[in-house]
Amino acid sequence: MKKIFLIITLILSLVLLTGQRCGRVEKKGVVSTDGGIWVSFDKGETWIQKSLMPTLSGVKNLNDLNLNLLVFDPSDPSTIYWGAQEAGLFVSYDGANSWQEVTKLPKAQVNALAIDPKAPNIIYAAIGNRIFKSVNCCRTWQEIYLDIPGVAINTLAIDPLNSKRILVGLADGRVIKSEDGGINWALFHDFKTNIKSIFFNLREPKIVYLATQTAGLYRSTDSGITWKKIEELDKFPGANVFYYGFFDETKKDALFLLTDAGFLHSDEEAKNWQDYKLLTPPGRVKVLAFAANFKNPNEIYYVTENAFYKSNNGGLTWITKKLPTSRKVVYLTVHPQNPNILYLGTLKPPSK
Repeated sequence: MKKIFLIITLILSLVLLTGQRCGRVEKKGVVSTDGGIWVSFDKGETWIQKSLMPTLSGVKNLNDLNLNLLVFDPSDPSTIYWGAQEAGLFVSYDGANSWQEVTKLPKAQVNALAIDPKAPNIIYAAIGNRIFKSVNCCRTWQEIYLDIPGVAINTLAIDPLNSKRILVGLADGRVIKSEDGGINWALFHDFKTNIKSIFFNLREPKIVYLATQTAGLYRSTDSGITWKKIEELDKFPGANVFYYGFFDETKKDALFLLTDAGFLHSDEEAKNWQDYKLLTPPGRVKVLAFAANFKNPNEIYYVTENAFYKSNNGGLTWITKKLPTSRKVVYLTVHPQNPNILYLGTLKPPSK
């Protein structure tokens, strides 16, 4: 009976995928022991592994796969995309309770993923030096851009004022753009250094940030036409080495950044930067991932190789806990709508 139930569940999930909005599938299963994706429903007090994929032959555990990105559908955060490095892309429509393999993309690392905020059935994926587009919730994909061999496409950003306008950052420093959903492309800027991330401010949509890997952070107030470097970060040694950033949603235009200087927080317009006082000083212990409650910047979390750290008062005091996995944590984030829920992604150790 259990096998019949799994087959029915899989068939129903495929039926749900045929609509213009990406559907959901409900599936529960047993929990394995170590890697993959972990979810906490109580702000990091306890963790549950969420790496199961129902198939026609039974439930498969994806806990041996690496994670390099986790992207929430902006219109429905129960829909989550998991970039699994060498294994390609997986999608969940039930908040990570179950996963489905995206079979029409190459089984390679997805460097970036962008979902059209006005039409969530339209998805863009960057793999190596190529960009793919799906208009039907991942059922089929079309290659829409090919760049120079060996030059990775690192980031994709969709303009919230015009979802057909896409900005793309490349490892050689170029920013290219499309104004028609990926049909035609043009060179937009050349920063001549590795571009790590481009992200629009949804509350002030003409404001967009561009982070280079080692040459600092730039801000634009005209949708990316002109840029100004955030010079104030230079006072923090290592702050120009960028890992990732996200917005403080309690303000109109403030940021959190994870850099080699540690975790930084700005005031409005990316000014008045402050660093959090971590238990593990930057440079001595590597911070692998950092997250904050988007609605309460005093509620923050970070992870090292050995422990999970949590503060409810902006880093004045910390609670430490054991990690739920022995593998390297490479990703930590707070659910976009429910700050009680945390997601943690892992990396398996290299083969000896």
